[in-house]
Amino acid sequence: GQQAAPGDEHHHGGVKQSGMRDFTSAWTPAEDNKLVKLVQEMGQGKWTSICKNLPGRTVMQCRQRFLNKLDPSTRKGDWTEEEDKRIVAAQSRLGNRWPDINKYLEGRSDFSTQRRWLSVLQPKSSRMLADMSENDFYFLKNVAQIPRRERSPWSAEEDSRLMRLVEQFGQGKWTLVAKNLDTNRTGLQCRQRYLGKLDPTIKEGPWTEEEDKRIVAAQSKLGGRFAEIAKFLEGRSETLVNHRWHKVLRSKAEQMLSDMEPHDFDFLVGAKIKEPRRGSQIVGQQFGVG
Repeated sequence: GQQAAPGDEHHHGGVKQSGMRDFTSAWTPAEDNKLVKLVQEMGQGKWTSICKNLPGRTVMQCRQRFLNKLDPSTRKGDWTEEEDKRIVAAQSRLGNRWPDINKYLEGRSDFSTQRRWLSVLQPKSSRMLADMSENDFYFLKNVAQIPRRERSPWSAEEDSRLMRLVEQFGQGKWTLVAKNLDTNRTGLQCRQRYLGKLDPTIKEGPWTEEEDKRIVAAQSKLGGRFAEIAKFLEGRSETLVNHRWHKVLRSKAEQMLSDMEPHDFDFLVGAKIKEPRRGSQIVGQQFGVG
């Protein structure tokens, strides 16, 4: 095997028995300096060639190290509220296409943007989207120019594999499920397919008048936060509730609300509902977010 770089013997656990550096070991100052020099010589994008000059490092490691830590044009400071809103808004339109999303964030690497989404923004994205106004999406006005990932119909084989993977990993591990499905589906697509079509706990069949009233009542309080609204409807998924609202109920919601009695809202008592900011209901309707 190749010999370890000078100084490797001082990094306990950093060298495999073969002499190759362990992929998980910390980068040394010498490696950082060499990486910066190689990028200056060869240019960004030549990661395979650059990697060959750094024994024991993968192409992905070299790219991530430079873009996240060493690129002088990458911003390292705190994230602003405006940046967070841009990430959430763009992700709602583009899915997990981080290089595309990153075009709207000056000085941030796609890796740092992805990490920001996964560690901080994803858990609260539905709430953030519900609170956004139309102006918060204006920077995406030309987003149609970015080619969208083709959404081909799901095959019976994909459905079977998806169900097995959900049984194996559990609901909520959608990124992991998508990775193991290995068919270019995103985590969001896997989640929507399973919860909308395959989940055995989903109730099929006609919607009842009571269910429709619950959707309209809850939407008047929660805006487009359909994941939360679905919790009040046994056996109905977020996707089904979202679809029911946009296709059937939205156009007659105002009339239905005017006909409701106070007791029609009783199921919301004790739900600790935070009133969304003014305008969130309009955003929920216009963009179908949540």
